[in-house]
Amino acid sequence: MESISQSIMMRGVLAGLWAVVSYYAGNVTPLFYLMIIFGLTDIILGMAVARWYPATPEDGWCSEKIIRGFIRKIACIFLVGVAWGIDFMILEADKTFDFPMQWGPYFGLFALCYLILTEGISILEKAEIMGVYVPFLTSALKNFRKKISKGPPERPLNDEENKGDL
Repeated sequence: MESISQSIMMRGVLAGLWAVVSYYAGNVTPLFYLMIIFGLTDIILGMAVARWYPATPEDGWCSEKIIRGFIRKIACIFLVGVAWGIDFMILEADKTFDFPMQWGPYFGLFALCYLILTEGISILEKAEIMGVYVPFLTSALKNFRKKISKGPPERPLNDEENKGDL
Protein backbone atom coordinates (compact mmCIF):
# COMPACT_ATOMS: atom_id res chain seq x y z
CA MET A 1 0.00 0.00 0.00
CA GLU A 2 2.87 2.33 0.81
CA SER A 3 4.47 1.88 -2.63
CA ILE A 4 1.18 2.83 -4.33
CA SER A 5 1.00 6.12 -2.40
CA GLN A 6 4.67 6.83 -3.21
CA SER A 7 3.94 6.16 -6.88
CA ILE A 8 0.95 8.50 -6.84
CA MET A 9 2.97 11.17 -5.07
CA MET A 10 5.82 10.83 -7.59
CA ARG A 11 3.36 11.17 -10.48
CA GLY A 12 1.91 14.27 -8.86
CA VAL A 13 5.34 15.83 -8.46
CA LEU A 14 6.23 15.08 -12.08
CA ALA A 15 2.88 16.48 -13.29
CA GLY A 16 3.48 19.61 -11.22
CA LEU A 17 6.96 20.07 -12.66
CA TRP A 18 5.58 19.59 -16.16
CA ALA A 19 2.88 22.20 -15.46
CA VAL A 20 5.50 24.72 -14.29
CA VAL A 21 7.63 24.10 -17.39
CA SER A 22 4.58 24.46 -19.65
CA TYR A 23 3.52 27.67 -17.92
CA TYR A 24 6.91 29.35 -18.26
CA ALA A 25 7.58 27.99 -21.75
CA GLY A 26 4.42 29.62 -23.09
CA ASN A 27 4.02 29.33 -26.84
CA VAL A 28 7.32 27.45 -27.17
CA THR A 29 5.64 24.39 -25.62
CA PRO A 30 4.34 23.00 -28.97
CA LEU A 31 7.91 23.05 -30.27
CA PHE A 32 9.02 21.21 -27.14
CA TYR A 33 6.38 18.54 -27.81
CA LEU A 34 7.55 18.36 -31.43
CA MET A 35 11.14 17.81 -30.25
CA ILE A 36 9.97 14.95 -28.03
CA ILE A 37 7.93 13.39 -30.86
CA PHE A 38 10.87 13.68 -33.27
CA GLY A 39 13.20 12.19 -30.64
CA LEU A 40 10.93 9.19 -30.05
CA THR A 41 10.49 8.71 -33.81
CA ASP A 42 14.27 8.81 -34.23
CA ILE A 43 14.73 6.16 -31.54
CA ILE A 44 12.04 3.89 -33.03
CA LEU A 45 13.50 4.19 -36.53
CA GLY A 46 16.98 3.63 -35.10
CA MET A 47 15.77 0.42 -33.48
CA ALA A 48 14.17 -0.68 -36.77
CA VAL A 49 17.34 0.06 -38.74
CA ALA A 50 19.46 -1.78 -36.15
CA ARG A 51 17.15 -4.80 -36.27
CA TRP A 52 16.33 -5.16 -39.98
CA TYR A 53 18.95 -3.10 -41.84
CA PRO A 54 22.29 -3.67 -40.07
CA ALA A 55 25.36 -2.29 -41.87
CA THR A 56 27.30 -5.51 -41.26
CA PRO A 57 26.21 -8.96 -40.07
CA GLU A 58 27.88 -8.27 -36.72
CA ASP A 59 25.76 -5.15 -36.25
CA GLY A 60 22.16 -5.36 -35.25
CA TRP A 61 20.04 -4.93 -32.22
CA CYS A 62 22.31 -3.41 -29.59
CA SER A 63 20.83 -2.29 -26.29
CA GLU A 64 23.87 -0.12 -25.53
CA LYS A 65 23.19 2.04 -28.60
CA ILE A 66 19.53 2.33 -27.67
CA ILE A 67 20.39 3.39 -24.13
CA ARG A 68 22.83 5.99 -25.53
CA GLY A 69 20.03 7.28 -27.75
CA PHE A 70 17.68 7.68 -24.79
CA ILE A 71 20.40 9.42 -22.76
CA ARG A 72 21.06 11.76 -25.68
CA LYS A 73 17.36 12.64 -25.91
CA ILE A 74 17.21 13.33 -22.18
CA ALA A 75 20.31 15.54 -22.51
CA CYS A 76 18.52 17.48 -25.26
CA ILE A 77 15.58 18.12 -22.92
CA PHE A 78 17.96 19.40 -20.24
CA LEU A 79 19.74 21.56 -22.82
CA VAL A 80 16.44 23.21 -23.74
CA GLY A 81 15.79 23.74 -20.02
CA VAL A 82 19.15 25.48 -19.68
CA ALA A 83 18.37 27.68 -22.70
CA TRP A 84 14.97 28.59 -21.19
CA GLY A 85 16.76 29.40 -17.93
CA ILE A 86 19.12 31.73 -19.76
CA ASP A 87 16.13 33.40 -21.44
CA PHE A 88 14.49 33.88 -18.06
CA MET A 89 17.71 35.30 -16.62
CA ILE A 90 17.98 37.80 -19.51
CA LEU A 91 14.38 38.93 -19.04
CA GLU A 92 14.86 39.38 -15.30
CA ALA A 93 18.15 41.27 -15.78
CA ASP A 94 16.47 43.53 -18.32
CA LYS A 95 13.56 44.26 -15.94
CA THR A 96 15.76 44.75 -12.90
CA PHE A 97 18.77 46.62 -14.30
CA ASP A 98 17.39 47.95 -17.61
CA PHE A 99 20.18 45.96 -19.22
CA PRO A 100 20.06 46.47 -23.03
CA MET A 101 20.45 43.36 -25.17
CA GLN A 102 21.43 43.32 -28.83
CA TRP A 103 18.82 40.64 -29.39
CA GLY A 104 16.11 39.29 -27.20
CA PRO A 105 15.93 36.13 -25.14
CA TYR A 106 15.59 33.60 -27.93
CA PHE A 107 18.03 30.95 -26.74
CA GLY A 108 15.25 28.50 -25.88
CA LEU A 109 13.62 28.96 -29.26
CA PHE A 110 16.90 28.61 -31.15
CA ALA A 111 17.91 25.54 -29.12
CA LEU A 112 14.54 23.92 -29.79
CA CYS A 113 14.64 24.67 -33.52
CA TYR A 114 18.22 23.43 -33.84
CA LEU A 115 17.48 20.19 -31.99
CA ILE A 116 14.25 19.58 -33.95
CA LEU A 117 16.13 20.06 -37.21
CA THR A 118 18.90 17.71 -36.04
CA GLU A 119 16.32 15.06 -35.13
CA GLY A 120 14.55 15.58 -38.46
CA ILE A 121 17.79 15.08 -40.38
CA SER A 122 18.51 11.94 -38.35
CA ILE A 123 15.02 10.59 -39.10
CA LEU A 124 15.47 11.24 -42.83
CA GLU A 125 18.89 9.53 -42.81
CA LYS A 126 17.39 6.44 -41.16
CA ALA A 127 14.52 6.50 -43.66
CA GLU A 128 17.10 6.56 -46.48
CA ILE A 129 18.73 3.44 -45.04
CA MET A 130 15.30 1.79 -45.23
CA GLY A 131 14.88 2.86 -48.87
CA VAL A 132 12.77 6.03 -48.52
CA TYR A 133 14.54 8.94 -50.24
CA VAL A 134 13.61 12.61 -49.82
CA PRO A 135 16.87 14.37 -50.76
CA PHE A 136 15.42 17.88 -51.17
CA LEU A 137 14.00 17.79 -47.64
CA THR A 138 17.30 16.60 -46.16
CA SER A 139 19.27 19.39 -47.86
CA ALA A 140 16.66 21.99 -46.88
CA LEU A 141 16.81 20.93 -43.21
CA LYS A 142 20.62 20.99 -43.24
CA ASN A 143 20.67 24.49 -44.75
CA PHE A 144 18.10 25.75 -42.24
CA ARG A 145 20.05 24.20 -39.35
CA LYS A 146 23.22 25.95 -40.58
CA LYS A 147 21.40 29.31 -40.61
CA ILE A 148 20.01 28.77 -37.11
CA SER A 149 23.42 27.77 -35.72
CA LYS A 150 24.72 31.25 -36.62
CA GLY A 151 22.07 32.88 -34.41
CA PRO A 152 20.02 35.96 -35.19
CA PRO A 153 21.59 38.91 -36.98
CA GLU A 154 22.84 41.70 -34.74
CA ARG A 155 20.47 44.60 -34.23
CA PRO A 156 21.33 48.07 -32.97
CA LEU A 157 20.56 48.68 -29.31
CA ASN A 158 18.39 51.71 -30.04
CA ASP A 159 17.67 54.26 -32.76
CA GLU A 160 19.86 56.99 -31.23
CA GLU A 161 23.02 55.01 -31.98
CA ASN A 162 22.07 54.75 -35.66
CA LYS A 163 21.60 58.52 -36.11
CA GLY A 164 25.34 59.10 -35.88
CA ASP A 165 25.99 56.60 -38.68
CA LEU A 166 23.82 58.40 -41.25
